[in-house]
Amino acid sequence: MTILQCIENEKDLSPEQKDVIKDFFKSICSLEKEEVKVFCEANYIYLKQKAHEYAKELFDQRELFISAFEVFISDKFSKERKGKYFSIQNINNSTENKVKLLKYLQGKGKSRQEIAEHFDVTVSILDSRIAELKSPTNHILGYKVSV
Repeated sequence: MTILQCIENEKDLSPEQKDVIKDFFKSICSLEKEEVKVFCEANYIYLKQKAHEYAKELFDQRELFISAFEVFISDKFSKERKGKYFSIQNINNSTENKVKLLKYLQGKGKSRQEIAEHFDVTVSILDSRIAELKSPTNHILGYKVSV
């Protein structure tokens, strides 16, 4: 079954989700020629990288794309390759991550571990994000931010 046929036959995707998935695959391969299971399994790392790049370029449709992609690929990979590789948190751009972190830090005092768990990152990644926020050269949308 080709990628296009597979997208069209996917019952768990809305028409909007099908459109965003088609647009993604059009950007990386031929929808009408590629065999979906063969393409996905053979190009696993490439597909993962391109999905992340594509999602980062989106703004309004980012969450739509990620949710559709999760549904679409759920049965395309072998069992050992399945997993949540395309979470929203991993794809948001740096500015979005900074704003979300600042908003979260405005609440009651929380431990570094609690904050890291909330954002589904390691404590060391959280520390680097906080260090970036504390940097004298840090700006968000042109505004100087201090933590």
